[in-house]
Amino acid sequence: MPHNPRTPQRASTGQSERALHAPADAPPTAVTPVGIGAFAYRAADWGEVKSMHVLKAHRGRGITHALLEAIEGAARARGVGTLRLETSRHFTAAIALYRWWGFVECGAFGDYDHSASLFMEKRLS
Repeated sequence: MPHNPRTPQRASTGQSERALHAPADAPPTAVTPVGIGAFAYRAADWGEVKSMHVLKAHRGRGITHALLEAIEGAARARGVGTLRLETSRHFTAAIALYRWWGFVECGAFGDYDHSASLFMEKRLS
């Protein structure tokens, strides 16, 4: 089914779903995505957190936590034992968030610019 821009996008948290809705002052029919995050299944034993971003005006509201919770749930549902991610060494707030979520630095992977990247992983099992 094609995407309907008026349909709220949902992040599954494994136990419940939280809609990521537009601001309260938006017209009632408008739905604006305020954050994105993705999980890429890479192998039987690991997956990758991809494309994490929350609009600046919506940060500090728990959206990133809901996205990471959903990604971790998707990884666990696939039987993934380790989540990995790549981020810029300059994204100190993101790095602090990932550390808070239990990610630790790991060796490089993928086709990233290794000179500008920080690689992290979290064991799920």
